[in-house]
Amino acid sequence: MAGRLGALLMARIGGPMHEWAIDLLDPQPGDHVLEIGPAHGALIQRMAARVPEVQLAGVDPSADMVRLATRRNQTLAGEGRLDIRHGSVSAIPFNGGSFHGVVTTNTIYFWPDLDADLGQVVRVLQPGGRLVIGFRAGRDEMDEWHVASNGGSGTPSSLSIVGLRNRCAVAGLVNLRARLRHLQGRGPFGRMTMGAIVGEKRIG
Repeated sequence: MAGRLGALLMARIGGPMHEWAIDLLDPQPGDHVLEIGPAHGALIQRMAARVPEVQLAGVDPSADMVRLATRRNQTLAGEGRLDIRHGSVSAIPFNGGSFHGVVTTNTIYFWPDLDADLGQVVRVLQPGGRLVIGFRAGRDEMDEWHVASNGGSGTPSSLSIVGLRNRCAVAGLVNLRARLRHLQGRGPFGRMTMGAIVGEKRIG
């Protein structure tokens, strides 16, 4: 129950982050897009509304969230345009080269093995396919921007945004860009600084 309530809360306050992530991913009609950690399914719902012809998929470690996201998007699922599976970023249950785009917001804090998990994401991307990783950001004592320690806090972790970009490069992503944006959250969350890494899978 606590997990479901948390997911519904994030659905309400996460709208600006979702919209920004979709802008950065820039899905096109006919694209196949995977969301890692769809939870409540709100980002999927927004993307389908913006690009009606997009084919969507998700992978989430919580069976409850798989059911919640599928129920929220039951029309898409009924049309055969949505496939959400129970699984982990560490073993994405889709074939290699399945997706034109992969997007995730507020999940990277919980990835078990960042380098191996990035390798899994690159595996399921088509050559030239785009990845967008969105996260809450915070400054350390040296005024350097870091990935936050978790999605509900601006407390910086040990992973700098530059460091995350570099590890994405090692995983096989190119044309990498780091982005920051101040977004207005809802309720007690107020104004938040969000970060994003955007890159494409190397061709050849």
